[in-house]
Amino acid sequence: MESSALQPVTISFRGFAARVVLGCVAGSLPAFAWGMLSLQLPPADAINAAFSACAIWLFATGLAVIALTAITGGDLHKLPMAALFTSGARMLLAIGLATLLYFAMPVDAKTYWASFLLAGLVSLVAETSWTIRALSALNRPLQSTHAATDASDSAAAASGVR
Repeated sequence: MESSALQPVTISFRGFAARVVLGCVAGSLPAFAWGMLSLQLPPADAINAAFSACAIWLFATGLAVIALTAITGGDLHKLPMAALFTSGARMLLAIGLATLLYFAMPVDAKTYWASFLLAGLVSLVAETSWTIRALSALNRPLQSTHAATDASDSAAAASGVR
């Protein structure tokens, strides 16, 4: 019974990457629309600003998936610390790249930073929801092991065996 609790639980990071990509796109679209409609930017400028910021998050996410895969080796038991490390590193990398790109390229500041912040926020929500699901999968074998232990303890107590 105890050997089943020690077996590695594997995980795929495709769901993580897909959710963050959708989060980046979902965050960039409102900023793109705002840049075109409210600021009345030419479409090329709005696209350049919004999707440049989104591309930064996508690049940082790609590196985070590579790091998660390398750190955990697909073993879910190593995920909690790996998720903390890669989440913080992804955000720091994205902020650094966004600042460099902002000063290197002529983009509309309002649309660029609005897109960057919205894409980052929505991708963080997506990352958090994926991590919660993955960690709940990690706890499922532990819950069933505890339930079996509690049941055997109750049966032993009822029969008077210690």
